[in-house]
Amino acid sequence: MKSMPRIAKVGLLIFISAILMGSGYLFILWHPASYDVSTLVPSYEKIQEQDEVRLSVAKEAFSYQAKKIETQIINDTDEWLSYGYAFQLEVQIDGKWYKVPFRKGGYFLLPAIDAKPKSSSSFDHWIKMYQCRPGHHRIIKEVSIETDRDRSKIKESPELGNELKSGDEPKIEDAETTRETDAAESIRALTSQGLTGDQAAAVLRYRQEMEKRKKEPQRINVAVEFDLI
Repeated sequence: MKSMPRIAKVGLLIFISAILMGSGYLFILWHPASYDVSTLVPSYEKIQEQDEVRLSVAKEAFSYQAKKIETQIINDTDEWLSYGYAFQLEVQIDGKWYKVPFRKGGYFLLPAIDAKPKSSSSFDHWIKMYQCRPGHHRIIKEVSIETDRDRSKIKESPELGNELKSGDEPKIEDAETTRETDAAESIRALTSQGLTGDQAAAVLRYRQEMEKRKKEPQRINVAVEFDLI
């Protein structure tokens, strides 16, 4: 058998090289780019680990090209929960969490959603609004615990209908004037106990702040982890 001519050998080498280069190019096209950690913002969010309010997912891995991830929001408390559509998507790199960049033009709807005590509900988190890449991720969601809320006591007052039918207009006091009058009376009561005007005003501000905090719901961050592949 005669040896292969030199020109044929060169042609064969070029052909093999082209195949190898093409395979490498296809691999690059198929394999998605990873996150550039130098462009990511570190996350310092604190997660409240608890069993009564939590997020869960049906599986441990999803496609990084998925439009949404279905989660379960579980409320095992005796209180109402309130949460919105907004959430934060983060990626873990070398043991540290970073915020995944938001896609240009993305936005969240504003309406709040209620969750009854001792209940669970499905909720879709639309990860397509983020510039997702493969990696270990987590969704962080802020949830408000409505400790002073009792929906069972909210009902229509029958007296209001009777007042309107009687032809007499209901008397409505100006809310701002009422607050100013109450504040002035509180300061007079405090000064009568020996406090100066400034001291009475400081005590009143403290009481108002404490009352405000009582009415504000408790806000916590809950999270669930998963992989994007």
